[in-house]
Order: sequence, then C-alpha cells, then structure tokens
Amino acid sequence: MKLISGTDNNCADTMIRKISVFPEVFPDFVGEMEGCSPFKTKFVPSGSLISDYIWDFGDGNTSLETSPVHIFQNPNAKDTVFNVTLKVKSVHNCEAEVAKTVSVWGGPQANFTLNSTTILLPDSAIYITNNTVAGNFDIKWDFGDGNTSNNRDPQVHYYGFYGDYKLTLSLNTGKCTSSLTKEIHVLPTAPIVSFTGEGEGCLPLEISFNNTTKFAERYFWEFGDGETSELINPTHIYGFPGTYSVRLLAKGKGGENYLIKDSIIIVRPLPDAYFVSQPKVVFIPDPIFFNNKSKNATKFTWDFGDQSSSEETSPLHVYKIPGRFKVKLIAENEFGCVDSYELDDAAFAEEGGSIEIPNAFTPNHGGSNGGRKDGSGLNEVFYPRLHDVTEFYMSINNKWGEMLFETRDSSIGWDGYYKNQLCPEDVYVYRIKVKMPSGKVKEFVGDITLIW
Repeated sequence: MKLISGTDNNCADTMIRKISVFPEVFPDFVGEMEGCSPFKTKFVPSGSLISDYIWDFGDGNTSLETSPVHIFQNPNAKDTVFNVTLKVKSVHNCEAEVAKTVSVWGGPQANFTLNSTTILLPDSAIYITNNTVAGNFDIKWDFGDGNTSNNRDPQVHYYGFYGDYKLTLSLNTGKCTSSLTKEIHVLPTAPIVSFTGEGEGCLPLEISFNNTTKFAERYFWEFGDGETSELINPTHIYGFPGTYSVRLLAKGKGGENYLIKDSIIIVRPLPDAYFVSQPKVVFIPDPIFFNNKSKNATKFTWDFGDQSSSEETSPLHVYKIPGRFKVKLIAENEFGCVDSYELDDAAFAEEGGSIEIPNAFTPNHGGSNGGRKDGSGLNEVFYPRLHDVTEFYMSINNKWGEMLFETRDSSIGWDGYYKNQLCPEDVYVYRIKVKMPSGKVKEFVGDITLIW
C-alpha cells in the first residue's frame, strides 16, 4: 500500500506499507444426526487450511479432536435436540464456526439387579428388582430357560434344572430399544426321586409310569418282575399274576438317588375257559350237553350261536333249527377277570324226525286184525316206520279214488281189508302227512302193491 503527501511549495513525501489479506474459512461437518439414547456418533469436519478445532456438543461436553466420537445421553426418556457447534481457526488465525442439531430419541435404559447370580438346587429362586425408569414402552423378560414374562416386576423366577442361563430384560418404545443381560448359574444337587404309577387288574396288566423326579438326567427302572427300562416315562406289561414292588434310580450331575414303592402292583390271574359238547351231532329236538371244564372261574356266560344264551355252569341246550353252530363260553373269576373259549364246530343240529315207507305188503288171509303192528316180521300190515314225528295222518285209496282206509294213530297201519273184506291184489295209492319236531309239515304220496 502506498501513501504520497505534499505541501503548497510543491514539496512531497511518500510512505509504502505491505498489507496481507487471508482467505475466509468455511467449516462444515457430517455424521449421524439422530438416534436412540445413548446415541453414539462420529463427526467428520470439512474445510481447508484449518489448524484448530473446538467442538461443543451442546450437552456440556467439548472436544479438541479433529473427528471426535461422542455419546449423547438422554436420561429423561424424552426426545431431545442438542446443538452441536464447531469452532475452527485457520493457519492464518482466521476463525469461523458452524452449528447443527442432533436429535436424540428418548428411551429408558434397561436396568435391574438380582439377589444373587448363583443358586444351589433345590433352592431354585432368583429374586429380581427392576430399576428401569418408568415410561411408556413394551417390556419383556427372557429367563433363558424357555420362560418369558411381560410383567414390569416379575419379582421372582424359579429355575427347575441346573445349568447356566442368560436372564435378559428388553425394552421397546417403538423407535428405540434397550436390553440388559446377566448370567445365572444354577448348581446341581442330588435328584429328588418321585413317580406315579400303580394299579390292580387282570392279566395282562399294563401300567404307565409318570416320572416326576427333579434334577436328574438318567433313569433306571426295575418293575419287580425281572424287567427293566431306561425310559423317562415307561409303560410296562405284567405277564404273570402276583404282587410287585417298583424301584426307580435317578442320576444327575449332583449325584444319584432312588425310590422304592412296595407292593403297588397287584396282578390278578385269569380263569381258564374250556368246554366240550356231547354229542356234537343231534337230531332236533334232542339236546346237546355242554360239559364245562373251565378252571379258576365262578361265573359263566354261554352263547350257543343261535341267539340264545345261558349262565348255567354246564347247560343242556336244544337247537330248534338245523345247522352248524359256533359256541362261546366266557368264564369269570372272583376278581372280575375273564377268559373265553370259542369252538366253531361245537354243535351240529340236523332236522329231527324221519319216515321209511315200504312199497308192498302181503295181508293175512285169515281176517282183519285192525291194522295193529304185531312185530311178527311177516309184512302183513302196511305202515311207515317213523322217528320223532309229532303228528301223523295216513289214507289209502284205490285207483278210482275211493278211500279204503285212514288213520291218525301212528301205531295202526292198513291190513289190506276194506269193510272186513280182503281187497284184491292190485296197486293202491297212499297219502301220508307228518309234522316234524321243528314244526315243518311233510307230505308223501305214492303207490303200495297188495300181493296175495
């Protein structure tokens, strides 16, 4: 810079000075500018010829770092805006500043305390105190053993088995989350053995055992009949009558223990059902005798296969229709145990009644005897041989249809006479009706030859 001064008499003087002009500084910075409390972010400045940085985070904290990392806390659980100011000085000692806002969303910080983090079974309780500041947020406890809770203050939780667990408290405001996890150590103790499963019944007896033992990992069952199992909840079938005791041995990391329950299983014997039929084949209405040979039984039920039954010990039974019959016997003892015996071909019933009709006879020439069967074997009277017939009728006609003889008495036959006169040698017609024991009526028509 040059200054020239002069006087009226044309005298002059000159002064020259040097002036330095430095460039203006334009600072700026970037970084994550919003988030949940505690909000951690890194600020990165920009601008040229800057030598010094002074950061004011608006929360009472400052920094002289070039690119500081800062954590914003929002303990009031409300959304808060912080004014962040960056003041800079250039290498020419020029100063400038820039300010921006950081929004920190409010949210509670998960916080809880425990009475202890190590417990020894069977004392399985952990007592919890929730120290989280109250607010409008969702809460969830995860106890690490498969159980959860949404209560603000669960107060106590019981761990049912030994092991290491992670207890976590999680909070969620909709925008922000917070969680805190603490480890729980549950130390083992000797198993506390218990189980249910007892009963009384008939062979074969099936019993299901429910294992309610605590603090065990392995099991060994003895059922009292020589059989064993290593299942947790076994089902066992007893195949012999008797009274049985059951023993359960349980093993875990804390040791082993056992429990014996005496005489809790009572297995009752079965009766032995059996019978024979005598005879197997009968003609209706002859009875069949069912000979009961069952053992260890006091009550019996018979099914004769024809929709009839009996509770007699050894019954007689009459079948009313022909056929082959399957018979079943159910035998029961004093304990209510049952056994059954079934025979497919126990009985054969054939149609009762039969008739045999001769085709010729030779009457006595000495006169009529009234048709009586004298048993002489001379074939002097015509009559059918009947078996088990309940009703009988017979008539004799000549070839012109004239009735010569009739009777309803099965002991009387035709002796060849009509009106006390011997009929001539010829062929005659008989008509016979009989009623069988089953009620069925049969009719027979045929020729009989009278021979002199």
